[in-house]
Amino acid sequence: MGKSVETLIASSVTYQLNHKMAKPAPLPLIPVELPSSQWEKIAIDIMGPFEAASWDCRYGITLFVYFSKWPEVAFAPQVTADAVINFLHTVFSREGNMHCLVSDNGPQLTSSALADFLKEHNIQHTYSSLSYPQANGAVKRFNRVLKQCIQSAIQEKKPWKSAVFA
Repeated sequence: MGKSVETLIASSVTYQLNHKMAKPAPLPLIPVELPSSQWEKIAIDIMGPFEAASWDCRYGITLFVYFSKWPEVAFAPQVTADAVINFLHTVFSREGNMHCLVSDNGPQLTSSALADFLKEHNIQHTYSSLSYPQANGAVKRFNRVLKQCIQSAIQEKKPWKSAVFA
């Protein structure tokens, strides 16, 4: 009888919803649509702070082009909205404006200064989900590779910039 009561309780909806071991069903993945041209859609992210870095490499700003998988990196002593804007301005002056920027919800990336800059350049800004950072997975994956490069430079006692930009 004990086993049948246990089975009955375990099969109840109330038990399944409130049990500590209950796991929510994952939401279906929605793939990121591949852009049709270069610089149409890019992702941006911020790394750091790096405690062992020199003063000018405490933070990294990474940009990833969805179409070609081209990465861009800039190091900065602090990451402010102005540092992000300067980085984007440098890239835009060389490559041209993009159509869409994807980022997480970091304070530098949600600032009114960056919003004004993007509006001035007619760039749509979309944010990845707060609860699902994998939505910006392309740039996050590049960040992992960049961290490995930096760790190799530290082990070989090389300057970061020459190791990253070589």
